[in-house]
Amino acid sequence: MTPHRPRTAILHYSAPPVVGGVEAVMLAHARTFVAAGLEVTVIAGRGEQQALPADADLALVPEIDSRHPEIMQASVQLAAGQVPADFDALTERLAAALRPLLQPVDALIVHNVFTKQFN
Repeated sequence: MTPHRPRTAILHYSAPPVVGGVEAVMLAHARTFVAAGLEVTVIAGRGEQQALPADADLALVPEIDSRHPEIMQASVQLAAGQVPADFDALTERLAAALRPLLQPVDALIVHNVFTKQFN
């Protein structure tokens, strides 16, 4: 019987090759986890598979990207103190996109999503 390889996901607005401090940390984590024999999936709104280690997966959810048009529009309204009319539908769409990606994951590393206002 093959032993269970822990599945780790790393989530952020964007992933390599987007240039940024978090993206560099995500790449270092992905390389380290793959080298340790872990299954790794990077979940982001924007990024490219070829910028990640060969054994890491990339799952794109466009609405996670802070530059996605719907997110940008909602952010403007929220910054003005207004909840967009489609806010509940947008958040449910995000949750529906993330659920199947996160269901098989043993550990999730979330960068900035809980502390930044972008999404």
